[in-house]
Amino acid sequence: MTVPSANREALSLVPWRLTVSAFLLVVLVLACGSCKKSSGLFGPPSANKVAADYLNALTNTPVQDAFWQYDARYNSELDSAKSGLPESMWKSKTTEIQQAWGSRIASKRSSSQQVWNQAPCWDLVRPGSHVKVTETRPNTSNSPSGENEWKIFAEVTYTAEGNAPIYQAQSGVRPLQSASIILSGSQNASEKNAPILIDDNCALVSGSVVFWQIPPLSSDQALALARVGLQPTSQYRTLTLVPRPSIWGQQLGSWAEFTGTAQSLQSFYQSHGFQVEGFKISPGYWYTDGTIHAPATWSQLDLGNGAYRLNESTDFKISRQESQENRANAQLQLSYAGCTAACSFLGDLRKQSNIGRFAVQNFSADDWSREQTLTVSYTWTPQHGWIFAGSQ
Repeated sequence: MTVPSANREALSLVPWRLTVSAFLLVVLVLACGSCKKSSGLFGPPSANKVAADYLNALTNTPVQDAFWQYDARYNSELDSAKSGLPESMWKSKTTEIQQAWGSRIASKRSSSQQVWNQAPCWDLVRPGSHVKVTETRPNTSNSPSGENEWKIFAEVTYTAEGNAPIYQAQSGVRPLQSASIILSGSQNASEKNAPILIDDNCALVSGSVVFWQIPPLSSDQALALARVGLQPTSQYRTLTLVPRPSIWGQQLGSWAEFTGTAQSLQSFYQSHGFQVEGFKISPGYWYTDGTIHAPATWSQLDLGNGAYRLNESTDFKISRQESQENRANAQLQLSYAGCTAACSFLGDLRKQSNIGRFAVQNFSADDWSREQTLTVSYTWTPQHGWIFAGSQ
């Protein structure tokens, strides 16, 4: 039988078409195999992808679904809870457990408690951070439970100092700027297509920690902090009154000296506007115990605990300043100007030969100096920046 020429031509194209189809099929199979390995569309995702999805889920508030899907401890708790419940209650139980976990995570992230070398992953990977898996490799140690295990390394960076966790450095607590972390993943090797789960414990890689820089403490800032931080009694020259002046005859030697001193002290107080009570002299006891009240005009000079300022104003000046990491100190020079009513009282009291020690605590006949130098210290904290720490 003779085949028409048109049919012969068509038949001659069949091998070529089969060849092209076979080629396309091979390409498709290879492509799908690659997709299966890399994307997880046609099989379980790789440990690398699971870790990346898990960590990126923690950069959100609330944490995204990948956290619930891959966190080993959460899934263990959930499976345990489900085992004792009918399936109809699983959904509500899942919601309950997720809410409890979410509250704990949010509470820990909002606290100023510092993190350590090992911490829950949500302490280190949090909103405002960027995380990138840098290496995933099989764990070389043999797992006694028959699991596939991986070590996963990632780099986390924090976009702002305010959202970074606080870590203990040699010089004190500091906010992290970046660090490498290590975590682990595991899979039940005896179960087909078993999920890869992530242990939610992350460890900082030694030597990888980078801190945010501590801003320098300026002289103006140091001066302003000292003005606010210094106790009022440190900012002025002061005298402290004896609230209940007591005179004993044995201190003075004779009855005449005793009575003269008591009368002189009472008169001196009254001449400066004090109210005086109880200066009674008893011949039988050689003792007087009076009570004094400073003039009402002294209220503006009152610094508390019986102390009154002697100078009208104080000028502050930083003469020398040193900083090291999160600590600083400065020499603060105080210059005193003006003389208050308390100052005049003290000046007149120094002219008396025998009553000063009964009226003023730590009385001295020497004039008070016009200048004083204090050493003041500062500390930097992540929560408050530079703060006044004390003086001496």
